[in-house]
Amino acid sequence: MVAHPFIAGRDLCEPSDVHFTVPSTHVEPLEGTSYRGVPIRRHPKAIARARTGRSHPAPPPTPQPAAPASGASQAPDAPAADTDRWKIQQMRRAYDSTGPRRTVVHHQDCWMERGPADLTTEQAVKALRRPGAEPCEACGAGRLQT
Repeated sequence: MVAHPFIAGRDLCEPSDVHFTVPSTHVEPLEGTSYRGVPIRRHPKAIARARTGRSHPAPPPTPQPAAPASGASQAPDAPAADTDRWKIQQMRRAYDSTGPRRTVVHHQDCWMERGPADLTTEQAVKALRRPGAEPCEACGAGRLQT
């Protein structure tokens, strides 16, 4: 399969992955291809989930932050300073492109990027100062530039 991304004003043709599910009765091995390491049976728990419609068990709850020291003047519901996390999306570009790579900075709750949010606010501000960096318009990351 081929994808047609439009990058830097150019329409490029690139190979892309195709993922799909097909019953084993509709496939046959390719001659000369090694299938060593490919599982031939599903895990019994996966089969049970498929039959009952259940999903994976929920992840364990995240630990709560430690309570502030006594005498602190912080309100109980107020977040601690710099608790926001940020993530960077590396934008695709043409193979012969020159110049800085475009990056977009997202808030941890942004739906536009699914990667891990592993930057602090200070690191995100520094990332926005780099050439080619821009804030996400959907999550309001532009507030870091003020």
